[in-house]
Order: sequence, then structure tokens, then C-alpha cells
Amino acid sequence: MNEFRQFFGLKVHDTFEQINPDPEVADILRKLYDSPDMVELYPGLFIEDIKARMDPGSGIGIPYMQVVPSFPMLLVLSGGVDSSQ
Repeated sequence: MNEFRQFFGLKVHDTFEQINPDPEVADILRKLYDSPDMVELYPGLFIEDIKARMDPGSGIGIPYMQVVPSFPMLLVLSGGVDSSQ
């Protein structure tokens, strides 16, 4: 997940608590991963703490907002839409 954040110019997470400040979630991450750098993108998108609410706006995490809009374009460019293969 940190590689993804770095690619988009976001601050990388140095601790599990930066990914999610909930002590229970941070503890689970600590048991599963050796370092915050090892957290995979997909689970990280859902585990990362939400950003502050903006009106109008959304409270989802920043990486999630950046990756989700790119999926439809990725499908189109990779031939994944209406592919006969």
C-alpha cells in the first residue's frame, strides 16, 4: 500500500497506527505484517482510516478514491470489457 501512496505523492505510513488508529485494527495488522510497508494494497484500501468529512464530499480513504476510478479505464485498455477471449 505504501508503494501506491508514494506513487500518488501521498505520505507513506511509518506505523500501523497511521494506517488505522484503532488499537485493535493496528494490533491485527502488526500480527499479519512485519512492517507497514508490507500491507498489500487491496486490504489496505479498506483498512485505512477514513479522511475527515467534507461537505459535500466523502469520508472514504484517499487511496480508495484514487484507485476505484481507474478500474473502468484499466478494463477498457486491457480489453477486459466485451472481450471474446
